Amino acid sequence: MGVIISTKEQIDAYFKSEDLGQSSLKSLENGVESFLSNRNEVKTSFYQEKGHFIIGSGVDTILTGQQGQYESETYVSELDKKPSDAIMSMVAHVYSMLIEHLEEDESLESFVLDNGNSLADYQGLLDQARAYQQYNSNLKVETFYSKMITEGDLYFQDLIAAHGKQVVDQTQDFLIKDIVMSLKTHSRTSRFFDRETQQNLVDTDVYYQLPVYFVYKGVKCKALMDLVIVVKNEDGSIKAVFPYDVKTMSGLTRFFPTSVKVRRYDIQAAWYTLALQHFFGQDIVISPFKFIVESTTDVGSPLVFECHESLLNIGRHGRAAMEMMPPAEKPELTSFMLQRPVKGYEDLLEDFIWYEANGWEEDKTVKLNKGFLLLDWNGIKET
Repeated sequence: MGVIISTKEQIDAYFKSEDLGQSSLKSLENGVESFLSNRNEVKTSFYQEKGHFIIGSGVDTILTGQQGQYESETYVSELDKKPSDAIMSMVAHVYSMLIEHLEEDESLESFVLDNGNSLADYQGLLDQARAYQQYNSNLKVETFYSKMITEGDLYFQDLIAAHGKQVVDQTQDFLIKDIVMSLKTHSRTSRFFDRETQQNLVDTDVYYQLPVYFVYKGVKCKALMDLVIVVKNEDGSIKAVFPYDVKTMSGLTRFFPTSVKVRRYDIQAAWYTLALQHFFGQDIVISPFKFIVESTTDVGSPLVFECHESLLNIGRHGRAAMEMMPPAEKPELTSFMLQRPVKGYEDLLEDFIWYEANGWEEDKTVKLNKGFLLLDWNGIKET
């Protein structure tokens, strides 16, 4: 089959699906509020733009998406750098209110989308956006208007011109393409994205952006793979499956192991392995999951990390709390380090099933103990 790239319709359907993904499941580690916030996309302001997400998403789109998809979904601003998050949030709110009016009165379309429009024309909407975000009440109204127009008007024009596309500034666009170039040309990573060569392989199928749906322990689940390489025998039967995920990070790529722990990429790797076992069959060999990693601040030294069996095991089953033994030269110490307990996707899925049956009003530990919790030096002690 060569190279198989999922369509935009398939990807859109994946994100619209309410099936449980590893991202939502991971958020449950921080409690029910974190899970509900992730699932319902609760935000503290009208619009929050995560720069690292935009960079990572842009890189993924070019490397693993359809040809020309980045250009069709992205509007490149002439701004070197977009305004602050607070300014963008209020500008986006104004733009959204205008779009809502379009749905009520189609005759407004030519008025709103006229390039001559300025934030200065919508001071009433700016007032509403400011009140919603509770932005700097100490600023005089005239000073607020001046600041918004000076810092936010060009971004407002971008939103109008983009008409729903993701806006990236010049700095972001350059960085995205610089990372893509690095991954496509570096000796360690170029083979993963050489579609011309991949298309001509007779014993290998290469899947880009592969959505997988499966049922595990009675729960409808999903996973979206950046890259899956399937090697076949001469008779066409599957010999082995090699899964990969593309990551971008700040700092040197050799420090990626820290990001794994902070962002719980071990759960992602184990969850994706589970998904592939359901997709291709339990008897198919799934190669250890690999991360292809490039830096956003030190482009040019991508690394490929293979997940050790012990890491995948923690991603699945978690790890109990561990007290480290004292060093031999200080026997008087009873302990010098405590590793907190870590949940894997099996534990988190059990929690999810419990919440689905018992409600999402408060944390499981609180509800089971009726608000009376046992406290020791390390925190709340499970009973």
